Amino acid sequence: MKVVVCDDNSVFVSQLVSKLESIFAKKGYTVEVKAYYDPMQLVHEDEGNADVYFLDIEMPEMDGIKLAQFLRKQRDSEFIFVSVHDELWRRTMKVKPIAFIRKNLLETDLEEAVEDFLKEYLRKKKNVILRDGKRPVSVTLSQVIYFSSDKDYVVLHFMNGEQKILR
Repeated sequence: MKVVVCDDNSVFVSQLVSKLESIFAKKGYTVEVKAYYDPMQLVHEDEGNADVYFLDIEMPEMDGIKLAQFLRKQRDSEFIFVSVHDELWRRTMKVKPIAFIRKNLLETDLEEAVEDFLKEYLRKKKNVILRDGKRPVSVTLSQVIYFSSDKDYVVLHFMNGEQKILR
């Protein structure tokens, strides 16, 4: 699982990365955490395959909400905001984050936020088993755009442009 953290406070980032690795490990997940201290660096260097982004709200050049809006247009990822300003949580609703973590309550908020993310992650990754004749085929529903029929066949059209034909 890939996690990206973006916060201009390097001391806090180190603390957050350590806690994230610990919490995910307790839940049985191995995570690769990539840290950014500058939102513009994230925009230019991120490969776009993170499962979740932990973003500070107040950062130089681009705040976390604008960053999330930009990333949301290009990625199917989840967002969790982290801030010392409790009053900013309402502004984050524009990008529909999974959670809002208060830095002064990191211990309690982080555990709950990770739990909420994992529920959504597992929901999105839900697979169904379809049959191709007698052969079972596992399909991740969130990757299917639509189904079409062609005589005795069903065609699955995927987000990446692939098609799979099942009898």
